[in-house]
Amino acid sequence: MNHKRSLTSILSILISLAYSGPSYSADWEIIKSLSLIAQRVSSTFDQKNSATQGKEKLTAFGPKGEMMVKLQEQEALAWFAGAGLGVLKGDFDGNVVGGGSFSSGLKLGLTADAFGEGQFLVNPRFALSGRMGLAYNKYDLEKAKPDGILYNPYAQEGSEGNIELFLGLGASYAFNDTSSITAFLRFSLYDIKSWSDTRFDTTGETEVEKYKITGLNFIYSFF
Repeated sequence: MNHKRSLTSILSILISLAYSGPSYSADWEIIKSLSLIAQRVSSTFDQKNSATQGKEKLTAFGPKGEMMVKLQEQEALAWFAGAGLGVLKGDFDGNVVGGGSFSSGLKLGLTADAFGEGQFLVNPRFALSGRMGLAYNKYDLEKAKPDGILYNPYAQEGSEGNIELFLGLGASYAFNDTSSITAFLRFSLYDIKSWSDTRFDTTGETEVEKYKITGLNFIYSFF
């Protein structure tokens, strides 16, 4: 199955999730939120036309803004569609198999997502939620500092990133009718496409694959 067909299938699932649920439809309600997000990115890479391989990890933090629209509601269950944009800074490190380790900094990271979310109201102030969506992640990296490394895959500044299907699970507490705080854990379900424009200091591009992202979001929402 090619990436285009996979993406079409995933979008169809997301649309179905966003609009599934009770037939009763409430008035649309817009919810705006600010959050502090933490991401742990892990991936593997190899050099094109070479046997050089390795692993890398990125730890990043930053603010994110989100907006959700309530689509349906009945009793304790509500369905939402939303989108968000976040900015990240952090540290980057990795190793080449048989070649040593390297470290770098994240000049700028961007994450943008669109998602469907379901919320179950346990009581008037406490709710559980689940989220599924598509995310675009891009990381601009500084030149890596080698530590006894034979081949430095990030000898130049460059960028990498991915498009992924993700899942999130969370719980929220409402302070009053207009504000709440949510703790959300999100992780990768399927890496649709990963890329890198970084070059080895020998020859060839670094090809990144098997991207996996986990993250913790603390979200403050206001209506």
